[in-house]
Amino acid sequence: MNYLKKHNQIIVVTIISMLMLFAGNSMGFDGTPPRSEVILIGPDKIPCNISYIDKGDENETTIDWINKNFVTDQTSEKFYLPESVTEITVDGYSGIAFKTWDYLNIVQNVIIEKEDTYILYSTPDGDYNPDGTVVFQKILGITLPETPGIAVFNHDIPDLETQYGQATASCTNKCSSNVKIGDCSGIFAYSNGEKTGGGGTCGTNSVSGYTTGYKWQCVEYVNRYFFQKFGKKISWGNANTYYSNASSKGLKNAKNGGTDKPQTGNIICSAGGSYGHVAIIKEVGSNYIKVVQQNWSCSSSEIKLSMSVKSKDGKKYYTVSGFSSSYPIQGWLWPK
Repeated sequence: MNYLKKHNQIIVVTIISMLMLFAGNSMGFDGTPPRSEVILIGPDKIPCNISYIDKGDENETTIDWINKNFVTDQTSEKFYLPESVTEITVDGYSGIAFKTWDYLNIVQNVIIEKEDTYILYSTPDGDYNPDGTVVFQKILGITLPETPGIAVFNHDIPDLETQYGQATASCTNKCSSNVKIGDCSGIFAYSNGEKTGGGGTCGTNSVSGYTTGYKWQCVEYVNRYFFQKFGKKISWGNANTYYSNASSKGLKNAKNGGTDKPQTGNIICSAGGSYGHVAIIKEVGSNYIKVVQQNWSCSSSEIKLSMSVKSKDGKKYYTVSGFSSSYPIQGWLWPK
């Protein structure tokens, strides 16, 4: 099966919607803009990540910013295709549309320069949203042309392991070697080795007679963590079902952007890509969380995700950034 066709599906449960309606102008904003937000578009709830970036150098052009922040090396986990660059205008403001390969997904981007701010819109590109058409017609009122050179993305890729392996070629870990790459509360995460980033496994794992899942998928780690830490048996389903099925697993859930602050030991969930992704929160700071995970990186399990905190009517609202633009956060889970 063509890998790209396989991943041109969005399986969305419920993702945080913090849509800001800008009076009279979809590009305008009142007061200080948020640094990042995720909105859902249409009946398929297609996610669009919107980032507001201060323009530090008044002489910098939009294409300068793209070249500074994205590589063109197609063996990288994330790169952009120069041939996809298209100049556009939105409500009188100049901008550029371009495509990126973002952690195993094609992403259509639009960046617009408004005074001293860049506004970057990123949405998955697939049959359900070709060239970002569904999203950008709705929020920007534009239809992008078919991107020149996009055929580069349409080659057959044998499997996930082969593609992701280009980014982890220097990693000598093997799935079957049970290499520890991190832990939370002394419960270790293991490298999926040569199978990192895909559905490949090296058998099932069991703890005290309880099957926690396939080695070393992301869900196996959260299943094992909750069993060993809380005595909860939650092993079933792909990662993109965990948030919506929280109650049936004996868990509570809190949506991203709500008043429930994420806590150490919570499961953080995304329905991005074709199967979603889950991880365990190891640390909570004032403006970030640190998570431990499997099957995201071959050699390390820990990453930091930024967290914004906003106050309104005496309450605090917590919004965590995605694992990537293709993997926005739905929310987090904890035992009932």
